[in-house]
Amino acid sequence: MRPMNGSEILCHALMEEGVEILFGYPGGAILPFYDALYRTPSIRHVLMRHEQAAAHAADGFARATGRPGVVVATSGPGATNLVTGLATALSDSVPMVAITGQVPMPAMGSEAFQEADILGTTIPVTKHGFLVEDPDDLPAIVSAAFRLAVEGRPGPVLIDLPKDVQTRETLMFPLGRREGRKSFPLPPSEGGWSEALLEEAANLLNQAERPVIMAGRGVVLSEVEPIVMSLAQKADLPVVTTLLGLDGFPPAHTLAVGMPGMHGTERANQAIQAADVILGLGLRFDDRVTGPVSTFAPNAEIIHLDIDPVSLGRTVKPRIPVVGNLRETLPPLVERIQPRIQEEWWVQLRDWSRETSSDSGGIPPLGPLSGRQATRALAARIRDSGALVTTDVGQHQMWLAQEFRSGVPGTHLTSGGLGTMGYALPAAIGAAIGQP
Repeated sequence: MRPMNGSEILCHALMEEGVEILFGYPGGAILPFYDALYRTPSIRHVLMRHEQAAAHAADGFARATGRPGVVVATSGPGATNLVTGLATALSDSVPMVAITGQVPMPAMGSEAFQEADILGTTIPVTKHGFLVEDPDDLPAIVSAAFRLAVEGRPGPVLIDLPKDVQTRETLMFPLGRREGRKSFPLPPSEGGWSEALLEEAANLLNQAERPVIMAGRGVVLSEVEPIVMSLAQKADLPVVTTLLGLDGFPPAHTLAVGMPGMHGTERANQAIQAADVILGLGLRFDDRVTGPVSTFAPNAEIIHLDIDPVSLGRTVKPRIPVVGNLRETLPPLVERIQPRIQEEWWVQLRDWSRETSSDSGGIPPLGPLSGRQATRALAARIRDSGALVTTDVGQHQMWLAQEFRSGVPGTHLTSGGLGTMGYALPAAIGAAIGQP
């Protein structure tokens, strides 16, 4: 054993979790950690120019790699500047760990310089928050934070670290780094589904005359894209993909009918409204997809599979709610599905356009170009290069979503739930560092 201060213990605990990259912006209350970080060459710190940008960079890193992004900020305004980035990550199920400096414990509650109750402030925008009061607790807290960030529906977790805890020494066994820990798969869910529920769901789908799959980000997070493809091909099912689920099913596939909602395709929206059974996979049925819930899919029975029990019935009330990781719940459902050809249903579907605009022609030899034509040319160039793409929020975001027909998981990064302007550039930095 040798004396180690809290900052050194934190660095070792981060190495134990396989952290190699973190994004941050230093300040007085977090400087002891930066001193220890300087002496930890195996962890690379990426200096951003604003804490919100640092949070978005950690978000982009996490989406591109599948591993939790780590962001560091100082106390007070540094910590509160993370709030938008944390809310963005929570909305879109992005695993992140945020580490914030805090004023020394004796000064907490005294309105000290650059003091803010960041735990209280971030309760609505994080899965959980920890206040570290003893450096001996750091290994367990860091381990729990990374576990919470990825288990169930992923999201951000915050660790608040007072300055005196960072500098306080304690006797601690050195923490050996676990080699080869490069990925953080979602752990198995605790349950919430049964064979009987899946049997009922399969019977409903097998009897449906106008069935539709709606795939969301949960398909990408659970890495079940091949299983969704197998299900769609087995039963000849049209597949609707949400904004955050666009890379969960190839958009150019013959079974793909496009994105739903106010910026979606005619075919996707008409299919939903005409459907008699909808199988929702890892999506929230948010208002941009449903519009008024009272008029959404009026003739459809809803089967909803999701890892987050809160998402089941929050907006659209499913007939069959199935709580669990899609890795566990989808394969036994697919086994129960009968092979079918939905000939009459596809005749009806093909009467509706898969384009979102009548402006669907090629690029003219001489300008001017419409916004859609320019986006289509850009999207093709990005797709052909095999690159990732991040978008900001607005009309260009919707054009790119409609035209970027990659279908490779993890290639389309955008702020969906919160609609955060200023997301694209820092998220691109994080994604490029995570996937050079």
